[in-house]
Amino acid sequence: MREDKSFKGGGGKEDVGEDENNRNRPFSPDSESNGGVPPDTSIPSSGEQPGSANEPAHRISPFASDMNPSPNDLPIPVEKLELEKSKEAVVAESVDRAKSQLRRLLPYVINLDRQRLKVEKLIKFLEQQGTTPLTNDFTEMGLSGRWNLLYTTTTLGTPSTGLRLRKVEQEFDIEAKKIRNHVLWSFLDEDCHGQFTIVINYQMVGSGRLYLKVEDYILKPKNKIPEDPVLLSENLQRALPREFFDPDNSWLDVTYIDPNFRIARYMGKRYAGVRNILDRVAVESPQSSPNSEQQ
Repeated sequence: MREDKSFKGGGGKEDVGEDENNRNRPFSPDSESNGGVPPDTSIPSSGEQPGSANEPAHRISPFASDMNPSPNDLPIPVEKLELEKSKEAVVAESVDRAKSQLRRLLPYVINLDRQRLKVEKLIKFLEQQGTTPLTNDFTEMGLSGRWNLLYTTTTLGTPSTGLRLRKVEQEFDIEAKKIRNHVLWSFLDEDCHGQFTIVINYQMVGSGRLYLKVEDYILKPKNKIPEDPVLLSENLQRALPREFFDPDNSWLDVTYIDPNFRIARYMGKRYAGVRNILDRVAVESPQSSPNSEQQ
């Protein structure tokens, strides 16, 4: 079923910027010349054979840099290597600790200022440590697959007490150039459940930046068709983050990514500065995928 998207904000070209008014809400990647004398490349006399006793003790290489190596060619002192490795280990340990703190903290965030500040501090630290993938292909390889939505800094609507969101995931299909936002829902008021999917076309427009355009909204009841599908759709819209439900005509930046953890930042007038935190969905059996909901 295709939803009427008339509720969306202004379209057209959007300016990139950050909106500081967003409020945090939980959501349960020629060798240097040595300048020396040219080497002696003369041919040994007939009486001198390579390796014989008449051969000079020091043989001159035909490469000048081998005769007088540049500072970059000299071995790095062991102490310096150990110091660099120590720094890398400290940073790696700090990154792991920040991700662990976020995973522990996010399920309990209830929009208190001190909680939001803590989350923002951890997000900024991870973004500072992150590196932008070298190419769009590498970016897409890192994004490919399914991700759990853990947290959003946007403002959520007032969800219906009769609607339960059982699973909220984002799937990157890099072959089709599509993002599919999957939601498993239960509508208690009518004793029905199913899946809701937002299909989004994306285009790589820069290093780590995607342009998003909504293609379709698909509502699939599993056990029975709800008596009021429009009411169900409205409840889903209120319960989901706005940028997740309607990311049409917006930009998405990959500000931190590793094999199992990702931070995304939305750009443009509608969602400027909004962050999503996601972790990769563990490999599961087909029966537990979002396309085959369990009762």
